[in-house]
Amino acid sequence: MNLSSCLEAERVLVNGRFIVTQAVVACLNVCGIVLCVYVTALIAISQVLHLNLRILLVNLSALLCLRSALTLNRSTVSIFEAFTYKNSCDLVKEAESCKAYSAIAAAPYESLVFAFIGISIERCLATIAYKHYEKWKFPFAAVVLAPITWINIALIISKSIGKKMPERVLYRPYCSTVTTGYVDFSKLFNYNIPVIIVSFLLFLAVYIICKRKLRLFIASKIDDLSSRYQLVENVKSTKVLAILSSIYTVLVLLTLGAVVAISYMHITDLAEFAIIKEISSFSMPIYINVHSIVFLTQCQHIRLRAVRLFRRRPFTERKMGTSVAPVMSAKQHMDLLEQMWSTANK
Repeated sequence: MNLSSCLEAERVLVNGRFIVTQAVVACLNVCGIVLCVYVTALIAISQVLHLNLRILLVNLSALLCLRSALTLNRSTVSIFEAFTYKNSCDLVKEAESCKAYSAIAAAPYESLVFAFIGISIERCLATIAYKHYEKWKFPFAAVVLAPITWINIALIISKSIGKKMPERVLYRPYCSTVTTGYVDFSKLFNYNIPVIIVSFLLFLAVYIICKRKLRLFIASKIDDLSSRYQLVENVKSTKVLAILSSIYTVLVLLTLGAVVAISYMHITDLAEFAIIKEISSFSMPIYINVHSIVFLTQCQHIRLRAVRLFRRRPFTERKMGTSVAPVMSAKQHMDLLEQMWSTANK
């Protein structure tokens, strides 16, 4: 470790603009994690979505929260060290530990594509077997698809930790996926991006197919209640998932484009490089917030449950205001169900 690296680390990590970027990342991640946990709890207890879909959505949220927690840890540690360091050399990190942490933090990010493709496969299965899918109680699809994401994370982490340490210890004044050389652009462009685009196309196909079938069945008065219910669930849930996957794809492309641009810009000032790199990494903190907001705005049953939790009336008021619902005939009940199903086409 030489003095120049220590001074460079101090110039980068104690920079006011760099600290502000870390503070923004921390705030976005805290808000995102809290909101995601809350919405995920609502999804988990919801009886509207199929059990397979609920498990896979919880799996997706867990990956998002894990990624955000790791990013939050990095930003808070950076801010803490910037205000508490006593020697500039305390800010310098070992190159191998930087690379290992980059791999661990990137593992959930890389595994998100498996979560999305798993959900798209489950939705395809729900579309193909829509006549019987709603009656399947055992979540075999989720049991098979959900662990794949965590197996991939385990492989990435074990690979990064299991590498042989070099004889000579190197130090870096600033740690990132670019400076450590962890980013594999060929893998991202040849594998990750095509997979997430395929999942979006599958969501779109499921949405179109189910919506057409639902219109046909409502018009012709055929198929049983279970089939119609499953088609309605497919239409509504797949619409939300298509929105989420498209937003995720756009953010990933923007992030990768920024990282590629940074890599080829050859910025000589490390402080400027660090600030630009941190700003380019806002995509995931932004996405975890958008992820929850989309569910709250697009899923009516989740939104109503969330609103109901914040608008609980006092017990005495609920007791005085209770009333018995009027008895409906079979025809009235069927008319009500027809109105509910028809909303999926609007």
